[in-house]
Amino acid sequence: MKLDTYCPYPFMHAAQSSQESFQPCCIFDSKGVKTKYSSIKDYWNSDFLLSVRKNMLIGEQVAGCHKCYSEEKHTNESLRTHTMKHYGFQKNLKIKSLEVLLSNKCNLKCRMCSSDRSSKWINDEKLFSPNKKSTVYETSLDTYFPNDFDLSNIEHINILGGEPFLSRELNNFLLKFENKKNIKLVISTNGTFFPKKDFFEIIKDYKHIKIALSFDSPGKLGEYIRSGLNWEKFEDITQKWINIASSMKNLSIHSHCTLSAYNTHAILDVIQWAAKHNLTSLTFAKVYWPTELQPEALPANVKKKIYNYYFNKNNEEFLFDKIVNELNVTRFTHISFIRSMLIKILSDHTQQEASEVKFYEYTNKLDKIRGESFYEISPYIDKPRNSISNL
Repeated sequence: MKLDTYCPYPFMHAAQSSQESFQPCCIFDSKGVKTKYSSIKDYWNSDFLLSVRKNMLIGEQVAGCHKCYSEEKHTNESLRTHTMKHYGFQKNLKIKSLEVLLSNKCNLKCRMCSSDRSSKWINDEKLFSPNKKSTVYETSLDTYFPNDFDLSNIEHINILGGEPFLSRELNNFLLKFENKKNIKLVISTNGTFFPKKDFFEIIKDYKHIKIALSFDSPGKLGEYIRSGLNWEKFEDITQKWINIASSMKNLSIHSHCTLSAYNTHAILDVIQWAAKHNLTSLTFAKVYWPTELQPEALPANVKKKIYNYYFNKNNEEFLFDKIVNELNVTRFTHISFIRSMLIKILSDHTQQEASEVKFYEYTNKLDKIRGESFYEISPYIDKPRNSISNL
């Protein structure tokens, strides 16, 4: 068996990507394949998943896994390689890991999101993508996670949103599992809510709980990317999580950043903020959708400026490496990944005019809808002096 195409996830993991959709993982490209299923049981026994498993076992690449293959080509790391290190080859088709979207209810409307994951996007989408029809949804636990589907082998659960702490089903879902003492729980939150006491009563029986605070930059840039965010409130909520984690042995506080065209220049700010608050870990993921906001879409001259900022020699050491070394954040194991990713993206100064135009069009259109301006807070990108700026 060729291990360079094999991934454990289709054999032991299910990712809920919207109310009725399941797929092998969160970054699987489901274009052209069926993802809507009546329940997790229906998905787990589907012809689609059987085909994915079969192809991996005979060493063939799976089309929907191209994002991992691409990252490995340039950085030698990907979600697939991290999963292989953690789980290895899976012999039994027992579901051990879950990724769940309980609701699309959210109080923020992040620029790299949509109404599928944020109810706050619905009104903007009526102007931005008028053909898309969206509603607020809440996952029915009895329907999508029926009692006759065996979840007794679950070891890991990742709860995403929407904002999980806005879902009325969060506590009910956490109470569903009888083997809590064997389960590591991750809850990804936008850092604007702190739960009530009943939540902490429920999670005390879990093996470990990881609260992942999602942010993309401190201050004004972070507020711009995650529209509706109040940075001072985020700081206050972060401190509340840190305080309670000091009294709960099975609770730890982490952070997560999404790399996009908007914050490519601010990654050192992100690392410094996480280090300042002594968070347990900091992870990164690159925007793949919308394609207009991929960091590769930045103008060539901008990528060159940011590359020179990070990786021009300063006293025989790159500024990026100098600051990271001074912070002594070896616990942030994703640093090498994001460093390699930045070098790959920013060292390509090929002029991609079509991508640049789409980036400006997307940004200007959404700025106009929201009454915001990226150019007022960006140190590297000027408002284009052509017809694009008039959108």
